Amino acid sequence: MDSGYIFRVEFRLSPAIGSVEPHRFKTVYRHPLVAPPKDGWLFFRDWLWHGELTDRAQFRPIVSDALGVTVTNVQFSEVVISQPELECLDVAIENNLNKFGPDTSTAVRHAHLGSSIRVVDKA
Repeated sequence: MDSGYIFRVEFRLSPAIGSVEPHRFKTVYRHPLVAPPKDGWLFFRDWLWHGELTDRAQFRPIVSDALGVTVTNVQFSEVVISQPELECLDVAIENNLNKFGPDTSTAVRHAHLGSSIRVVDKA
């Protein structure tokens, strides 16, 4: 299983010609997990707080662009991560604590992700 941020997404189709039924659908979107120190590794800090999206309205267009459909609702579900990736993330957080409020990587992860972390074996 690939690592990533998992979101439950509801979207609608609005064809220019004709119609579809149903016009609303639900799916799961996996946003890529970026390894530190690459650009984007702070995604969890910028978008999540206590396991919830900080601003669904601002995040919907990002998912809409990624999926190519009109997203009507998006909800964070969990982050799926391998143990080595989690350890790498913890080291990066510890080395950048000035970017966060809490003073340990565990506290930072909890503040942003809550208990929504699923550690998996890398296949």
